[in-house]
Amino acid sequence: MTMIFYKKVPFSFEEKNYDIKVFYDDKTINIVAFRNNYPANGFRHQIKISKNLPIKEIVNNAPA
Repeated sequence: MTMIFYKKVPFSFEEKNYDIKVFYDDKTINIVAFRNNYPANGFRHQIKISKNLPIKEIVNNAPA
């Protein structure tokens, strides 16, 4: 299944600009830091969701 782009949150750290991008599919939420449209590091934060929970509702109710 293809990941759906949900949100981009810009931020700066040590005078460098980054974007935190949130993607999701039916059972997973991925959060990745980007710099200049490339992954900023090798880390991907991943949240696995039970099939019984409505993932669209979870990401839509998340704080900005």
